[in-house]
Amino acid sequence: MTDVAIAHWGESVNGGGERVAWELARTFNAPLYVSVRNKAIEPDDVEVKQLFDGLTERLGKRGGLSHMAANQFGWEIAQPLRDYDVLISSGNEVLSYVPPTEQTWIHYVHHTSRNATDLLPTVYERKDGTIGKYKAHLERVIRKIERQIYTSYATKPDVLVANSEVVANRVASYWGRTDTEVIYPPVPVADYGADAESTEDYYLVLSRLDWHKAIDDIIAEFANRDKTLVIAGSGSEREYLEKLATSNVQFEGYVSEARKQGLLAGAKAVINNAYAEDFGLTTVEPLASGTPVIGVREGMTQHLIRDGINGFVYDRGKLSAAIDRCESEGVIWSDRQIERFANQFSVQEFHDKFHLLVNEAMNDTEVSISWDLEKYTHC
Repeated sequence: MTDVAIAHWGESVNGGGERVAWELARTFNAPLYVSVRNKAIEPDDVEVKQLFDGLTERLGKRGGLSHMAANQFGWEIAQPLRDYDVLISSGNEVLSYVPPTEQTWIHYVHHTSRNATDLLPTVYERKDGTIGKYKAHLERVIRKIERQIYTSYATKPDVLVANSEVVANRVASYWGRTDTEVIYPPVPVADYGADAESTEDYYLVLSRLDWHKAIDDIIAEFANRDKTLVIAGSGSEREYLEKLATSNVQFEGYVSEARKQGLLAGAKAVINNAYAEDFGLTTVEPLASGTPVIGVREGMTQHLIRDGINGFVYDRGKLSAAIDRCESEGVIWSDRQIERFANQFSVQEFHDKFHLLVNEAMNDTEVSISWDLEKYTHC
């Protein structure tokens, strides 16, 4: 029986990366190794083991250069990982690992260090001006180092798997590997469902409140509308966003899974204005709920939404026209049709594709030597 281990850079929040790592552990009934644990968010059915201790643990919990240094050295040897036939890793930090030659290594790519690659011009425009000139220069140096590090590290795994075709294209552009497989993240679509009778007259944003989600532009749009906007999620920009909001904007903060399901089922539409999403769990979850999505024509968002069919797509800065279309036209598909479209992103699909990939990868990396013994038989 093949011995499999899962490694994820660390448990930070209950986000998409963590959910993928936990589901990989379930897929193979394997232990999950992380740099630093967050026991408060861990599921009960996954065996999680912490790799970092002492100085690397303390630095790993910090940000910036301290975090980068801890991960560069903490993952390099990672001795417990070396005892497994197959390693499946998640998160760019793990790419500093140096595997034994006999180990089959599959790495799942969520993004290509976005602030250093595809989001770089946007970072300069939206973020650098708010953090001071000298700190901005330092961050630019760090981003350049990141690009060089991960471009070299991406050659090490036997197989790279991206969470979408969009990310696979970024891997080719920024890391130089053109052989990346694509397996969509596992979405528990069965936990959601179309319920047309519960639909109400509000729009919903379900997101971390971070600058690259561009939620301030959505709030500005609803300042001119007699419609309710509900924002569910937490993050560093909440205070800033609350100052921008008019009385028709409601902040829910972090919501439970049950509350999230109710909000998704009840929304007239969900709005996703994030910059060039890698995949977009918060686009698939509404679709699994039978709820249309209004999304910007960037990243994976533009591919998940079929314009006029299960939602509306707009060019950045033209959200107003898309909301007008939602109000006047509605979408072609019924709630049930939208829900069925999302089933292709199920947890079972994720399990099946990863099992197949591991079997293929092990066959491809197996060393095969054939000797012509016949020529020595009569010596």
